[in-house]
Amino acid sequence: MMMCEAASRRSTCKRLNVGAMIVHANDVVSVGYNGPPAGEEHCTGADCGIPSCTRSVHAEDNALRRAAAKGFVCDDTTTIYITNSPCEACTIKIIEAGIKRVVYRDEYRNWQHLVGFKAAGVSLFRVTPSGYMINWETGQFVDQ
Repeated sequence: MMMCEAASRRSTCKRLNVGAMIVHANDVVSVGYNGPPAGEEHCTGADCGIPSCTRSVHAEDNALRRAAAKGFVCDDTTTIYITNSPCEACTIKIIEAGIKRVVYRDEYRNWQHLVGFKAAGVSLFRVTPSGYMINWETGQFVDQ
């Protein structure tokens, strides 16, 4: 999660800085952070559409795009780590990518759509500030 935090610091978004990392067999496949699409200039604040930015690519989407560009195909052993729980659109993209494990630290303001992970067979975990993992569905602490 500390690597996701480091990635989130690359974001120039004025509203929220999010980092994501895709891991397979204990190897980092890709890292992403929220910001403008690749090749576009970073946000400066003057061009910001707060509260509804239409330009930013979410960290999860960014990490998924980078993994796909490398030819990586997610499977049952792929995990995505994210500093914030995914939005509804990113939840769908994560499920469609075939990722079966999601670990996040902070809850985003809208979380009701996260039940979609259960229906898709995706395990969802929240990391506490002290580093413990909690199963989102059961609320139970789990061994890492």
